[in-house]
Amino acid sequence: MPNCDFGRPCDCIDCCTVIKQIKCPNCNFVNRVKIIRNAKYEVDRKGIGYYDFTEPTEPIKDLNCFKCGYLIENVCFYSEIAIESNKREREKKIEQGRICSECQKVEEMDFLGMFGEVVLKNKNGKNLCQECYAKVMKEELSDPSNEKEKYYFDDLKCKWVLEKIKLPCEVCGKERWLNADNKWKKMCLRCYKESRK
Repeated sequence: MPNCDFGRPCDCIDCCTVIKQIKCPNCNFVNRVKIIRNAKYEVDRKGIGYYDFTEPTEPIKDLNCFKCGYLIENVCFYSEIAIESNKREREKKIEQGRICSECQKVEEMDFLGMFGEVVLKNKNGKNLCQECYAKVMKEELSDPSNEKEKYYFDDLKCKWVLEKIKLPCEVCGKERWLNADNKWKKMCLRCYKESRK
């Protein structure tokens, strides 16, 4: 029977394995990796045997973040990714209800491109990720576009933003579409070129 059964570590795989935490610099998720240590049997001055554990230091490896996939370079030596430990953290958050009601993405575990890590917002009694929240808001807020103005919905700000505006040229009177930032332009391109001659 192994010594660990009596509360003392032995050289079994469970006693040799430790979990190390590595924080992703991109999304701040704490990744967990397994390091299988080397076990060496030693005897102390009193003749009592014990195991001395040392962690291998080479080769130093890169790590792809378990959540966002970001490549973390030269983290340390590790034997393998602690997939089960990472999954347990995910399951814990699901049990706590920290999950999007629509797409099932888990808060602080999943990644949403331009939104970054999932942060839940409550809307109409439902927990929604930023992406699903933006979809609901887009449906609730009607598009104010008309014959003179065109708007687009900004998913990050969750509001309609003026994109283009239709204005007549002050010289020829012809209407043309301008980017909202360019509404200061008084003449169409043709009239502007003529005025520069």
